[in-house]
Amino acid sequence: SRVLMSLWRLCRSMRYLNEGVAVRSIHCFFTTCIVTILFVKDTELRTAFTERHYITIFFVIVLLAGSTFLYFLTSLMDPGFIKQEDVESVGYKALALLEREKTKPNATDAYWEPELCDICLVIQPVRTRHCIDCNRCVRRFDHHCPWVYNCVGERNHQFYWYFLVSEMAVLIWGMKITRNAFIEALTWNEWIHINFLFLFSFVIMMFGALALFALISCHTFLIANGQTTWEFVRHNRIKYLRNYDDSDSPFDEGLIQNFVRFFCYFKERDWLVLLQNAHARRRRNGRQRGDKPPLLV
Repeated sequence: SRVLMSLWRLCRSMRYLNEGVAVRSIHCFFTTCIVTILFVKDTELRTAFTERHYITIFFVIVLLAGSTFLYFLTSLMDPGFIKQEDVESVGYKALALLEREKTKPNATDAYWEPELCDICLVIQPVRTRHCIDCNRCVRRFDHHCPWVYNCVGERNHQFYWYFLVSEMAVLIWGMKITRNAFIEALTWNEWIHINFLFLFSFVIMMFGALALFALISCHTFLIANGQTTWEFVRHNRIKYLRNYDDSDSPFDEGLIQNFVRFFCYFKERDWLVLLQNAHARRRRNGRQRGDKPPLLV
């Protein structure tokens, strides 16, 4: 009860601070508490430091520092916000392409139409969406993550995935140490009383690991298929995807190429070119839905 009351006071005091600072502070608070418990109590972690097991110490420091670094990198970096200077480089180019499409004989056979964001007053490139939480348009928008208090977009999506994997490794390592630190007792009440802190830490890490496993599996599946979370969930409501099946994506370049592009390519891509090529292939193969050409309204 004292722990819960302390957390409640902490949350109430943080409501006057910036929400982003509060979220990041809570993340650091829980991480610090669990590591402190594992270090202060009689565990493998404490033994490694007292007996100077340098390999274990180095592994622990790298694991915790890497996970923390990736968390703040994902949380604080620009996920791909559309800036004012992008209006000319992307927006006007998109409008020129649209005008060129309208001059063709089959002008109604459109596969994409530039949209103007009423809030940002910029023309959105392909795969861009306005985030209500950030109040900005984000390139290759995936989702807004309340955990990192930032959007996950074209510039930070791979770092978000790296963070999930590193955090999963931290939790598995912590669960292993906690499991080996449980002290035996004659009765359940005595066992719970002796191991309360270990049990509390183990339960938190277990639920966190389950959530992370689900997130890693989901994002890995979407990466393999060339999709984003937003495109997967709102497939039928996105104009440039209406002529594709739910499991199909015009940005799918094949399993290996999708992974290579995601993990090894850090520059912003021209997704309109991929959409253009995919549309041309579908027209050649006669795989469009229905007999009538798709109309964008």
